[in-house]
Amino acid sequence: MSDSEGGYISISPDRLALLCLRSAVEEIDRTGREPERWFFALPLLLRSLNSALVAALSGSAGIGAYDEKDRKAWLKWFDDSRINDVPAPDKNRVQSVRDLLKRASDATDAYVQGAPLCLSQQEYADLETLIGFRDDLEHVKPLTWVLQSAGLPRIARSTAAALRQLFQTQFVTLHLEDDEVSDLEEYLHRLANTQEGI
Repeated sequence: MSDSEGGYISISPDRLALLCLRSAVEEIDRTGREPERWFFALPLLLRSLNSALVAALSGSAGIGAYDEKDRKAWLKWFDDSRINDVPAPDKNRVQSVRDLLKRASDATDAYVQGAPLCLSQQEYADLETLIGFRDDLEHVKPLTWVLQSAGLPRIARSTAAALRQLFQTQFVTLHLEDDEVSDLEEYLHRLANTQEGI
């Protein structure tokens, strides 16, 4: 969402997940001609997954994606601020993608809205591989990096499976317009049908 006259641009985790998904799908579509586009698509897939996990676990108070210590600090502040003028906690560190993924799969987690994430062992392994790429993708080093391209479409499909489930929760589509929800379905379909050798 933006206000060109007011000079600001805002985004929510659910909209960021959608925009990253769209960009990832567009990059994957280009990999047939330019295989190096996977180096753009993978970080976008990870950011989309991370954003959807944050949105899915945020909860009504918006604190569910924080680590347990920070969640407790925020809950204490919510209670204390009703009576006293106390400063809000200065920490709001979101958990790692790996930890958010584990929590979203845990039916006992209080912040899981609806059904927990339920993926196959292969899909979880693919997402773990995607998460493992993060350091090299986000922190470029003076080295040549080689990826085995054969498994990348499967990683894309596994990401689509996770995103499809996450986007079914109320909080993940909270800020999306109807046309964006339609676009989301198209992008998820395209990602879920990523073929080897494109």
